[in-house]
Amino acid sequence: MRRLNRCGSPFVLMILAALAAAGVDPSYPREATEELTLERLHARPALWGTAPGRARFPRRESGRFAFLWNERGERFLDLYLGDSAAGKYVRLTDMMPVLAPEREGDTRSREQRLRDQQESSGIGDYAWSPDGRRIAFVYLGDLWLVEARPGARPRRLLDTVGSESGVAWSPDGRCLAYLRDRNLWLFNLREGSLAQRTSVAEGREIVGYDWFPDSRRLLVVERDKSHEKEIIIPDYLPRQVTYRRERRANAGEPGAVHRVGVVHATGGLIRWFEADKSEVHWDADVSPDGRWIACNQVSRDFKTRRILLIDARTLKADQVYSETSETWIAERDVQWSADGGSLLFLSGRSGWNHLYRLPLDATHQLADLTPGECDVADFSALADRNRVIFSAWRPRPVDLSVFLLDLPQPDREPVRLGDLDGRNSAVGSADGRYSLLVSSSSTRPPELYLVDHRRPGRQRRITRSPQPGFERVPLIQPVFMQIPNPDGTTLWARVFLPPDMKPGQRHPVVFSELYANSAKDDWGRILNHWMAQRGTIIVNLDLRASQGYGEAFARGYYRNLGIVDASECVLAAEYFKKKDYVDPERMGLWGHSYGGFLTHMVLFQHPGVFRAGVSIAPVNDWTNYNYHYTGQRLDTPGDASETYRLTSPIHHAGGLSDHLLMIHGMQDDNVLFQDTVQLTQKLIELNKRFEVLFYPKESHGITRERERIHLVCTLVDFFDRKLGRRPDK
Repeated sequence: MRRLNRCGSPFVLMILAALAAAGVDPSYPREATEELTLERLHARPALWGTAPGRARFPRRESGRFAFLWNERGERFLDLYLGDSAAGKYVRLTDMMPVLAPEREGDTRSREQRLRDQQESSGIGDYAWSPDGRRIAFVYLGDLWLVEARPGARPRRLLDTVGSESGVAWSPDGRCLAYLRDRNLWLFNLREGSLAQRTSVAEGREIVGYDWFPDSRRLLVVERDKSHEKEIIIPDYLPRQVTYRRERRANAGEPGAVHRVGVVHATGGLIRWFEADKSEVHWDADVSPDGRWIACNQVSRDFKTRRILLIDARTLKADQVYSETSETWIAERDVQWSADGGSLLFLSGRSGWNHLYRLPLDATHQLADLTPGECDVADFSALADRNRVIFSAWRPRPVDLSVFLLDLPQPDREPVRLGDLDGRNSAVGSADGRYSLLVSSSSTRPPELYLVDHRRPGRQRRITRSPQPGFERVPLIQPVFMQIPNPDGTTLWARVFLPPDMKPGQRHPVVFSELYANSAKDDWGRILNHWMAQRGTIIVNLDLRASQGYGEAFARGYYRNLGIVDASECVLAAEYFKKKDYVDPERMGLWGHSYGGFLTHMVLFQHPGVFRAGVSIAPVNDWTNYNYHYTGQRLDTPGDASETYRLTSPIHHAGGLSDHLLMIHGMQDDNVLFQDTVQLTQKLIELNKRFEVLFYPKESHGITRERERIHLVCTLVDFFDRKLGRRPDK
């Protein structure tokens, strides 16, 4: 196979003691012949495996659980069934051999269809039946059913041209609800009948729903995008150029309007809760007794949040909570406690993102359940117990730990689940007996663990994701540094140092994956380890907007995108340039999406600090981006035109004097390809020298295997050419 020059360089092998120190299990089978090139490390099957995800217990028991995974390290996900007592699992489905049916107009060959299927993520969603005997799941856009027992064979319930998603059982187990063609559908399992339960107008779609406990009604959430303009995304690969249409509201344009309603399972018109059109619905949740709907609202300017309590019979509402912000309100949901007596939600009202409880009694006495200088990331209420599982950035702001909180005794210290450092997330069983924990660190790939709440400080490992040969991957234990900021804040940095550093040698430095939350102690890009092994110091930064440092830091780039955090990049660069092992003349940086935007802002506003930068899918003019993101962080162009000019790289392009490579997927429907096209033209007009690469098949993520390998090889080759990779004396 043809390789780029520097992609064929083998890894320097590490001894087993170093692997053990890095937390790598040396017991995996060995693979002595395969050359560990950069290409191999980004190919499938992935040597570090596939992360298990969407772990769930049945509704009424904790003896079994299910999760999505691929034990062979492929991208394709299948269903696995676990036993809580034994701590073991079996594979429940094998869907890869099931090809999508041929459709009229599909000109792909069988080989192309197979390749596309291998690139797919397999099973996308699933749901346990209420009695825990069956699992419904979505695959190839169709609805499937499998018995929750080893050896069961899945059967296809529906074979439609449309694509199903969001499957959920009715509480009585008789029906499956799902979304298709912008509407809500019900499949009656006993009768084998199918019924469409909503019929929304053009430009509208049902984006969420929830069963009422009586199985007779459903809550639906509709999004109205009919007033948004249509954009086209061309595909230049066919002989004749084709395109697809997307509805999109850019900065300052009126965005989507949401509303909630109730529809009967037997049919009929939707009864809508008519809210103020100036408000945006985020989410809604039905109470355990089905009498009430808790609904989040936020104002059009994103600065006021309200929680409404809606009577499910009359659809009349009372406001039970409100808060305002001088910047913007983050997207946070609301949930009912198991007893239905309280609402639970996250808020940054104290200056830190805390979990709050609002009793729906006469007092309405709001209680902060997680006081102190700590940010809570997310939470979930256990369905049959008055307890809550939440994750928080503690003990360090780079660690995400999981805790169990007893609501009747909120003053008791929350109990930590498991004892693993790094990044942890969990889901609990309804009866409160167990939790399923997904945990990883900088040197430990994500794995699934089981925690018994009777012994919460321990965990049992369920999955073993790394593949044969992983023990030869030379992982580097990063060093965490704290960089003082003149404004009194602290920048945390995760630093990968080359293992063979010698006194007097100076190494090139690359600030990798520019973005908020990049310095967290979690499993990330193997590229960081690989580049450090070859002599380049890799730095990840928790820049402004990162979690774990309080609301002022998280909202600290309000109306200052690419200004305050670009200054932090420069501050960090000056910090490292003073180190005797750093070559101050050989520093680079790269980022994807917002990180690509930030790469441009640093290079254009602070020329000479970094020698080279790579931007992937960058925003170059915020007026091109969606109204929701920009409205939160920049307000509207009409109110803040100068802010939009100062925070958009295209207006600073004249400052480019360093080496730049721009990369973009031409099918990108998030940051449109036009952003890179427009900046390209601007740089040409300014007579600037730069490099550009585009991927005709790719969208925002650059996820196809061939393209992903080409991308990382190109990135490494660029920095090797511009910075060199060997230390200089």
